[in-house]
Amino acid sequence: MMTFNDTEEMEYPSLKQAYEKAGIPLIKLGYDQQMTDFGQAKTQLETFNEMVQLNRM
Repeated sequence: MMTFNDTEEMEYPSLKQAYEKAGIPLIKLGYDQQMTDFGQAKTQLETFNEMVQLNRM
C-alpha cells in the first residue's frame, strides 16, 4: 500500500474482510515512491511466506 494513498487505505478494510472470509492469506506492505531500501519489506515478505507455509501443513 502506497503511503498517503487514501484510495488504497479506504479499500483495505473491505479487501481484508473478503480475503479472511475466503481463507486467503493477506499481507499489507507500506511503501512510497522514494523508497530505496527494501530490506524491511523483504523481511516482512519472508515472514509472511513462512506463516503461509506453516499453515499449509
